[in-house]
Formats: sequence, structure tokens, C-alpha cells
Amino acid sequence: MTDTIKSVVAVINGATLTLTYNSESGKYEATGVAPTASSFPLDGGYYPVTVTATYETGETTSVSDQTEGDIGENCKFIVKERVKPQIKINYPTNGQYITKAEDQFLDITLLDNVGQESGFSGVDLDSFSIEITEDQTLRADDFEVVEIDGGYRLTYTPPAEKILSDGHYTFTANVSDNDGNAADAVAVSCVCDSTPPELSVTSPVDGLATASSTLTVEGSTNDATSVPVSVRLTLNGRDMGIVALNEDGTFTKDIELFEEGDQELIVTAADKGGTKTTITRNFYYSTGVPVISSVVIEPNPIDHGATYTIRVEVQ
Repeated sequence: MTDTIKSVVAVINGATLTLTYNSESGKYEATGVAPTASSFPLDGGYYPVTVTATYETGETTSVSDQTEGDIGENCKFIVKERVKPQIKINYPTNGQYITKAEDQFLDITLLDNVGQESGFSGVDLDSFSIEITEDQTLRADDFEVVEIDGGYRLTYTPPAEKILSDGHYTFTANVSDNDGNAADAVAVSCVCDSTPPELSVTSPVDGLATASSTLTVEGSTNDATSVPVSVRLTLNGRDMGIVALNEDGTFTKDIELFEEGDQELIVTAADKGGTKTTITRNFYYSTGVPVISSVVIEPNPIDHGATYTIRVEVQ
């Protein structure tokens, strides 16, 4: 029967393969090289194959992807690329401190053309997810999606009810392409901290009057989320430096007073995220002693039991 067959050829992606008869298998066979491009973007997601057999008489018969039944299905040549897509979390950055609710947003780029000029299958948006410290999972539908060359850019602004409370968070993103290649997961960790540090100043008290040229500043500070906290002193607009903190957050520092008169001391506690708490103490400093320049009692002398007035002039 095979003597009556002149040729069997297959056309795949414009390339023609001539098949030869294998007496062991009883079939016509050929070995080819698959196209370099994924078939996913093509109509139907496959390369159509056409096989034509020609008899010695010149008569031909052909089958293709349009042929009904299993033969037609087997003429659909599916080719997959094996390059992983890539994920880039543009915002937040790793280790970032977020101190405002309006800064709690996500900006992510998904690409499937890295290292490929063409022939990639494209990012499968349905496979995208980002997990927020195992408590919340977002999908592509939660994002605003913009198509870019080779992929997508996704941005997300949480509604008021999903604003993250203060704490440490890890964002882990995953995605695959349309040929099933999973990207390497990408994770960033950041801190949400909108609460300023606690600060207490026990010395000096507001309204203090002192004759000492050395002022002792005492207090304590703490922050539940963003440690360490730094404490800085400013006296009458002059930077007096950072105060060393004890392990329990208490602090003591002696500062020199330069000019007599009204004084303004500002104590500022700043956490690692940059949120601040400020306490101001106003006091008076003078080394002088009062001078009594006059004393007048009227009337003087006075009858017993009568009312008198005493007037004293002090400079």
C-alpha cells in the first residue's frame, strides 16, 4: 500500500516537513524544531498543522486543524515558552516607613517580555496575587491595571476600611504567564506608623524660675512601632543636641543657660519613621538678687486696732 504513496508532507508555521516511511512503526515520520514563539497569542492558542498525502497517481488528501474529530484536534500544535515573568514592586520599598494613611498604596510592574523581543505568552492577570502578612490577599481586580509593553502596571489605593493599622507588614507578590511559568515571588517589608512617640517631661516644670546656670532636663519616651526614638533639645532656638536614652526610655541631661531672662525649651521626640512629639517649657532665669529701695507704712504712727497700708519698692 505504501508503494502507491508518493509523499507525505506537513506544514507547520510556514515550514514544510517531508515525512518518510518507518517500516517498524508503519507510519510516516519526521523530526522538526518547534517555533520559538509561544502559540498562546495565536487564534485558538495553537499553530495550525496541515498534512497532505500524495499518491503516485497525483491524487492528494489533506487534514488540518479544521478537520473534525481527533485528527483535527491533533493538528493543533501547542507551543509554550519557558521564560519566567518578572515582578517589580515599585512602592513601597523594602524597609520603608509609612507615616500617612494617604501613602498606603501599591505600585507593581508585571512583565513577561524580559529577555524576549517577541514570542512571549503574556502575563496571566488571573494568576496575580499579593499577600499582606497572611491577613489579606489582593487580586488583579482590586487594582487599577494599565497595559504596558510586555505586561502591566498595577496600582492600588486601599479604601478607608482597609487602611492598615500601625505595625510591621510584608507584601508578597506572585504571578504566572499564560504558558504556566511562575515568576519568582517578590516580597518587601515595611512599617506603617502614623502614631507619634510618647513623650513626658518631668523637669523643668512650666513657669519655673531659677537662678542656677545649669538646667536639668528629665523625662521619658517610648514608641510601640518604630524604635529607636531620639530626643533632641532646643533652647531659645539653639540646638542643644541629642539626649542619650536609658534602656527604659528615660533620659536626663544638664544644659547650660546662656542669657538671663525668659527662656523657651523645646523637647522633641522622633521615632524611626519620622513622626514627632514636641513639648515646650517656658521658664525664667536670673542670677540677680532683688533690691528693696523703699518701705513706707501709712499711717505711721497709728492707733491700735486701726488699718494701715505698707508699700515696698523692689528693684
